[in-house]
Amino acid sequence: MTKKGFCEICELGFKGPYNKVTCSIKCRDIFYFNNNYIIKKCENCKKEFKTLKNKICSSGCKNSLSRLRATGVKQSEESKRKKSIANKGLKNGLGYKHTPEEILKISVANLGNSKRKGKKSSLETRKKQSLASKGRKLSKEWKINIGLGNKGKKSQRKGTKLSKKTRQRMREATIKRVEKAIFNGEPICPAMGKNEKEILDQLEFEYNIELERQYRVIGYLIDGYDVENNTVYSVNENYHFDCEENYTQKHTERKNNILEHLKCKWVDILDKK
Repeated sequence: MTKKGFCEICELGFKGPYNKVTCSIKCRDIFYFNNNYIIKKCENCKKEFKTLKNKICSSGCKNSLSRLRATGVKQSEESKRKKSIANKGLKNGLGYKHTPEEILKISVANLGNSKRKGKKSSLETRKKQSLASKGRKLSKEWKINIGLGNKGKKSQRKGTKLSKKTRQRMREATIKRVEKAIFNGEPICPAMGKNEKEILDQLEFEYNIELERQYRVIGYLIDGYDVENNTVYSVNENYHFDCEENYTQKHTERKNNILEHLKCKWVDILDKK
């Protein structure tokens, strides 16, 4: 509620709250000095404070008192302390987990919301998003939730047609890989792991052994096979594992088939980066 009035000190006209008697901070200070402060007890926190008309010492106490009047329940000191500990270090709700009921309410409220539909992020925004995502490792729980969320869904890439330009790039990349393998005297085979060659070279040097690279057996290609000691060396990258950090069924089946055929030893080498 506002009013028009005249300042008690400079007598200039002003517009402000109904309980305001001065036009500026300077005039207010002079008015307070002339009339002296009245010491009162805050209705909420019971602390003494200097004022002319106010019954509450601060806006915090005012909000607290209004909540108390609305609900009729006063928070205990223990309750306040627990709230303070729970909110410590949180920035704008960061780290807060919504309850299932809250998630359902938000979901229902956002139904049909198409604010971002059809909008494209700028190149600068996409670069920032890319940099923010690089090197980020998903937790076990996150991977499990993604797996459960995608269960029964059709692959987003299924049925999509690649453009002529994309297919050309893929062909050129394959040709380059084959040329590199021929130049290095390596057998022409499906794509190798990024660090596979370096890892197997190191094993040969350390244990003084000779490994047959991409050794063919019953339709499989073995990363490294020590013929003398009848030992298979398998370099296992991320795709050998499922979301629960266990070996995939495909990997286990391949391993069992090779072991059954060669009657050999098997060495797994992790290359998870």
